[in-house]
Amino acid sequence: SNNGDARIVGMAFSMDSTQLAAVSDCGCIPCMSGPSCKFCKITIFKVSNGKVLQTLRTNGDEGQARCIAFDPLGRLLAAGVRDASDIGRVILWTDPRNWSKACVLDNTQDNEHGTSSDHERI
Repeated sequence: SNNGDARIVGMAFSMDSTQLAAVSDCGCIPCMSGPSCKFCKITIFKVSNGKVLQTLRTNGDEGQARCIAFDPLGRLLAAGVRDASDIGRVILWTDPRNWSKACVLDNTQDNEHGTSSDHERI
């Protein structure tokens, strides 16, 4: 447990430098509060004014985000996550105007395909 403070564990600028994504967590591995933890999140900021554009969260099964990256064209946001049993996943979000979860790539599935948010193979 922590003393009520979030800690930044990763961040990335979009290629056009208009957005900054910051990954924070509560310091508990695994997070004891699950998806409702107010500290375990990905916050998207507008660089020009520091305004929070959006807050993204992983669900309890996916694990905690540990790192973040934008693709070079700025159309995808990828987060590396791990869960309590050290299973690693990559979560992809699309649409920089309103980031929405597109798929979860999981190393426990076959490595050729990911699963989209509606569980279709991609």
